[in-house]
Amino acid sequence: MLKSETSNSQVRIKQNMLELDHRILVIDDEELFRELVENTLASFGYPIDCVEDYHSAIEKLQNHEYSLVVLDYMFLSNKTGFDVIKDFAAQLENTQIIIVTGNPSMELAIEALEHGVYDFLTKPADLNRLKLACRRALDYCGMQRQQKQMTIDLIEKNQELKIANSQLL
Repeated sequence: MLKSETSNSQVRIKQNMLELDHRILVIDDEELFRELVENTLASFGYPIDCVEDYHSAIEKLQNHEYSLVVLDYMFLSNKTGFDVIKDFAAQLENTQIIIVTGNPSMELAIEALEHGVYDFLTKPADLNRLKLACRRALDYCGMQRQQKQMTIDLIEKNQELKIANSQLL
């Protein structure tokens, strides 16, 4: 009975870990657009950090783990959104990225997909489409977390069964 209670509490803890709050990072050099995105996504109830340039993005990405990054393609500096993706590939491994640009092209959209970007949106942004894209990206991130946790659980259970099986022999 005690093992069952422990197992149930472990399941609850793991479920809570899967439901941890997401964190969102918005990187755009236009203050009005950052505020618009922040206000649009505020209804999700997750913390939202907004930065205006590559160097501020570096600081945030080094100090926080994000589920979603909404990223302008072009900055005022000589860096692009793809530079952020390339330079922080390890930190962004479990992060969904949405590129937003005021200068869309088919080549840019294809390159974004090649970089693993979740979605590619144009400015001026359709706020409903932005919100839907962000919701889907966060849901996908949650499903990835669940899949990883289920894999870990399966490996643990397999080890337990091996031990129990060896004790029977």
